[in-house]
Amino acid sequence: MKSWKKLTKYIAGGLAACAFALNPITADAAPGDGTAESAQAESAKYATGSYNLLTDHSKEAFLKKYDIVTKGKDTKIILDTDIRHMNDDTYALIALLRADEMELIDLLGVTAAGANALTANVTYTTLATLDLLGRGDVPVYQGTDAPLRGFMSKEKLRKMVGYMPYVGAYQFMDRYTTDYTKAVENGLTMTNFPAPTSRPKAQRASDYIIEQVHKYPGKVTIVALAGLTNIAEALKKDPTIARDAAGIIYMGGVFDVHGEKLTSVEINFWYDPDAAVISLNGGWKKQTIVPHDAAVKCIKGMDVMERFNRSNVNKYTDLVARETLLPLATEKYDPTNPIFCWDPITVAALLCPSLITEQRMRDVAVCNQEGIAWGSSFAYEPGEGPETSAPAMVVSSVDRNKFWDFLVDLYAVEPQK
Repeated sequence: MKSWKKLTKYIAGGLAACAFALNPITADAAPGDGTAESAQAESAKYATGSYNLLTDHSKEAFLKKYDIVTKGKDTKIILDTDIRHMNDDTYALIALLRADEMELIDLLGVTAAGANALTANVTYTTLATLDLLGRGDVPVYQGTDAPLRGFMSKEKLRKMVGYMPYVGAYQFMDRYTTDYTKAVENGLTMTNFPAPTSRPKAQRASDYIIEQVHKYPGKVTIVALAGLTNIAEALKKDPTIARDAAGIIYMGGVFDVHGEKLTSVEINFWYDPDAAVISLNGGWKKQTIVPHDAAVKCIKGMDVMERFNRSNVNKYTDLVARETLLPLATEKYDPTNPIFCWDPITVAALLCPSLITEQRMRDVAVCNQEGIAWGSSFAYEPGEGPETSAPAMVVSSVDRNKFWDFLVDLYAVEPQK
């Protein structure tokens, strides 16, 4: 009963956040402000670029170059993700796998969530990717893709917030299933990887999160790269996980730049705004947000392909070069069409904060009141946010060239004995 009262308080309190008009973008907006024009200009700059990659791919050389702040196996990570075939979540997963193999972290497991895709797809694709990379030892737990308030019709969403060219999992609702074994049969997955031989664990994702946080008090960081339904569900079942976790880092929201289409909308927070409100107000000891703001200043250009080609030394670099970068060259890369890569920026900010060029504490709120601002995110100066806001460290920018160097160098580290 208390959890329900708390949820209804958050839903009702969302009116405070929704009272604010959507952030206007002025005609003289600066480059990197998220508008289509500035994103195109940013992208065009990196059709080719400069880079400073390691030629020595040893762990020692990597650690000498980068300021890794994690505490080895005492940094336990749960990845909550909405992976589709070789999308930005996959880049983030590979980064965590590499960090795990180098014993910079301990990757406990992966939980499948909704937003980009339905969890049947996410579970299947995660298993297939891990098997392909020889990491079937990483446990996978299927969560829920159903928002706390339930799915809305695409027509209702369109009438409320306006046109969104990309609606993630909603595009698959006519083929909905929770059975990951039917992901291919139902046309939910685009992966061309062999069918996975490993299986997801029987435990529900939210229960796994609760179990692991209490098993390793003060050591588990949740890397939340999807809709936040699994996280909110875990908090509703056991609010003490926020106290016992090391913290949470989100990819989500858009604050001081224009969203991909709608001004204040980013899909992870938009997918389940009720869950976003609950998670942000969960009382975590530490919470960090890497919003869309960082991605617009970190465009993937042809110089990224050059980096991977230069350091294509193992199965990880080869997979990215073959599956995501080679098609760019084959299809004639268009520098006026920006290609964002959100999620690995979040992992990089966690592992190597020296890559961050701009971050500050802010009060963050997400609108969960049905209407024009549904799913919109807002950031305020500390102490100035509405009742439903919560303090979080917001990472708004990373050094673009150093980030891509970091990611390629991390992928390219030679296998650990």
